[in-house]
Amino acid sequence: SEVCAKRVIVLAALWKIDGVVCPRPQGAFYAFPDISVAFGKRHGGTLINSDVALCEALLETKGVACVPGSAFGEPRALRISYTCDQPMLKEGLKRIQDFFAELV
Repeated sequence: SEVCAKRVIVLAALWKIDGVVCPRPQGAFYAFPDISVAFGKRHGGTLINSDVALCEALLETKGVACVPGSAFGEPRALRISYTCDQPMLKEGLKRIQDFFAELV
């Protein structure tokens, strides 16, 4: 199915990011990766000290909107929806990979 194909794309992209752990979604349309590897690092001049700070920096610098995991009781994670079309999804995932690669 289309959802399964998108799930494969999302997981493959997230699993390529060092330190990011993402459980396989069970039939949902979103992934919930642990992004705490970024905490204490900087993206440009921005200190990433929480899921909210990461989501804000990701939106500001890469134009990618994710929901902080703390909204769902998991402050070490973020929620990535994969309801958009595949080209948009792949571009967003590339931007997320770039964001993590730029952390210092």
